[in-house]
Amino acid sequence: MRRNIELFNEAYPGSRGIPGLGHAPAMPVVQAALAGLLARERPNFGDPDLRKQMRDLRFGGLSRIDAEGQYHSPNVADAVASAYFTPMTNIVANLGGAVQQLPQAWQFGGKQRTFGGGLTLNSQASGTTFGVCRVPLFGAIVGITLVTSISLGTATLAIGDANAAAQYVAAATYTAVDTPTRIGKAAQHLTQLLQGYDAVSGKATNYAAAQNDPQSAAPESQGFGGLYEDITMVTAVAALPASGTLVILVDYVLD
Repeated sequence: MRRNIELFNEAYPGSRGIPGLGHAPAMPVVQAALAGLLARERPNFGDPDLRKQMRDLRFGGLSRIDAEGQYHSPNVADAVASAYFTPMTNIVANLGGAVQQLPQAWQFGGKQRTFGGGLTLNSQASGTTFGVCRVPLFGAIVGITLVTSISLGTATLAIGDANAAAQYVAAATYTAVDTPTRIGKAAQHLTQLLQGYDAVSGKATNYAAAQNDPQSAAPESQGFGGLYEDITMVTAVAALPASGTLVILVDYVLD
């Protein structure tokens, strides 16, 4: 066993050894356990070619963390990033004496919420607009999922708001049955909602309308100037099926 661990340390010099072998103690229990495991799994563990076996085996294909805390994967080459997604660009730029830039809640650490609704299909005519859900402004949509219990045939669905019928999802057909389908435009994912429209009146929903004319704002906006976005669905090409259920779930992050 002692020789096995000596060979283990030679194969991985960064592990710093175990007590009694001339190295500073670092991970004796872990090393001994791994050496024992390899001895059981590889009968030829004591062969002179152990160094190559150890590097090829890489603990049976598992990732490892060495004594210095470095992560190693047997399947992925070690690499560092040279380009970044947002807001990682700002995070990695937080160096020196510059003003620190932190992600907003809707970008990182925010709570994900879901507004879901179902529609009983009943041969609704092509061109019908449906109110789907209401989400608060200043959050960000992170996903839209559609599930239908019956093929919608040639009927197309577009998802948007009273200002732009296909703001979030371009018109498309959906024929997969009982299969949750993630839909939506990349440009509208993780984009903060700063303007909303009421599904009933079609008017913009904002505080300014209520402040400028409280009497007229109330009937135009169900939220009385509240900050929200009503998401709608518009059908085209053909009527919806005579029976079945259509479910749409809208996921968003707010705080």
